[in-house]
Amino acid sequence: MVYNDRPLFSLIARAEIRSIKDLKGTILGVATLTSGESFLSRRLLKDAGIDADKEMTLRVIGNTPDRLQALKAGLVDATTLTLPVDILAERLGLRRLAFHG
Repeated sequence: MVYNDRPLFSLIARAEIRSIKDLKGTILGVATLTSGESFLSRRLLKDAGIDADKEMTLRVIGNTPDRLQALKAGLVDATTLTLPVDILAERLGLRRLAFHG
């Protein structure tokens, strides 16, 4: 049996976004404004020097499959996705910028 004591999220972006710093001024898709993945995304962005609440637009999208669809459709520039959806996103040509876990 395998246990994990950390969240397993990846920050995934459109293919042309090369780094976390490139996310400044873009749209971040989140499940809700108070969700765990939203908190982790904000913290990761803050560590990279981006205040997501002031320097990005946060768009509430909902669950993981909906966030992937929003990213594919261009409604958001980046979002967090869980395993195994993050792997699928990479196979679709989207870029993994970071892994939380």
